Amino acid sequence: MELTPANTILQVEEFTKASVMTNYLKKLYPGYRWACAVDTHQGVIHVMVPFLMETNVPYIIRISEVKQSEKVLARALLLAGGEILERFRLSREQRSMEKGDGLMGELPSNFKGEYLFDHRGNKNWLGKGAAL
Repeated sequence: MELTPANTILQVEEFTKASVMTNYLKKLYPGYRWACAVDTHQGVIHVMVPFLMETNVPYIIRISEVKQSEKVLARALLLAGGEILERFRLSREQRSMEKGDGLMGELPSNFKGEYLFDHRGNKNWLGKGAAL
């Protein structure tokens, strides 16, 4: 994409919208490090928790489905955030990222303290062939 004043304004608008959505998710589900990105060229909103998810596999909301009102967008963000947390079996309650509390305390780990989760959202957290 060529750098022009129109493109620069579009990028600033996308960043601003993404920041507002990220802050909304942080209020809905505090304690998790949410990230949103708006891509008007592709017509999508990317929602993710980068620590858990690969950044190239975000939850996607189509702009065409939520552009009619802020209420519809708010509902879509609520559902996206809840679904992401459910994928990783995490609580929707407020979490603190303080040492020894919050997200890191919930993730399964082995005897060495290494975290055993599948960042692609698969249900089998422990790896291939392991029983839950």
